[in-house]
Amino acid sequence: YAGFTMNSEKINWQVKSGVQINNFDANATYMKENYTVNKRFISPSVSSNFRYKIDKSKTLSASYNYSVSDPTASQILPYERFNDPLNTYVGNENIDQTKSHAVGIGLRNYDFQMRSGWLVRLSGNYYDSQIVSSTVFDENRKRTTTYENIADAYSAELFGNFNKSYKF
Repeated sequence: YAGFTMNSEKINWQVKSGVQINNFDANATYMKENYTVNKRFISPSVSSNFRYKIDKSKTLSASYNYSVSDPTASQILPYERFNDPLNTYVGNENIDQTKSHAVGIGLRNYDFQMRSGWLVRLSGNYYDSQIVSSTVFDENRKRTTTYENIADAYSAELFGNFNKSYKF
């Protein structure tokens, strides 16, 4: 990984980037059959955090993170698990990694001497590729679950906090 950091009286900024290469070797024996998946996953990552000190109590912050995570062995090994007669799980050897972008921006006004203030933060995630479970019920109500990738999924969050200290 490589990075850059800048610190001054008003600005703190950090950028990091890197690539991880994973040899994903998963093996299982189930009901006397052997299952093997050998894949090479490349996982880039980029993150940046920025903070601007407006004055003694006010701070503006922003962040960005791109991350990639590998599927688990149970998600990727392509065998049917019949442990439960009403629930069957099947791995999918064709699923891709989860690839996500996360962004956030926040404003804080907190007086540390008075121990009071507020914070507002807006954040969101966008998934280029996300691993999800997909379940189908047959006419006998038997459930079969497998794993798939979906694209263009997103989420957003608005968070606020107010804090005021009182002496009794």
